Amino acid sequence: MVGDRRAEKLLPLVPRPRAHITRFHGLLAPAAAARSEIVPKIKIETPAADSPDSIAPAAPTPGRRRWAELLKRVYMVDALECPKCHGRMRILAAVTTAEAIERILRHLGLPTQPPRTRPPRAPPVEELFDDAVDSAAFADPPAPDDFAA
Repeated sequence: MVGDRRAEKLLPLVPRPRAHITRFHGLLAPAAAARSEIVPKIKIETPAADSPDSIAPAAPTPGRRRWAELLKRVYMVDALECPKCHGRMRILAAVTTAEAIERILRHLGLPTQPPRTRPPRAPPVEELFDDAVDSAAFADPPAPDDFAA
């Protein structure tokens, strides 16, 4: 019966399956009326109509960031900055077919095959049971009968 009482106390601490663990209450709750006044808005930068970047892709979905922005935010690296002139680069194409990638690598003089990996090593079982190790270091604890009552 004691185990049942302990389980009853622990049960509210176990999160429900497929449910969020963090819950917001008050003004941060999802349906709070004043939430829009507190939670910051995401600003989407749009280039001017006459700039060369005006052909940029459609604005991302609010709440999502582009991969280059995430890299800059996490690693402090601007992936779209040109290393020569420090201007902004644009993505012209994404190469996804294996044949095209292989042709580009061959043209650049780079290997087209991935490097070979070494086979995994065996686990260090022999090191654990080496006879040269002092056996007193692994002595069993005394039995309860050895203690004075």
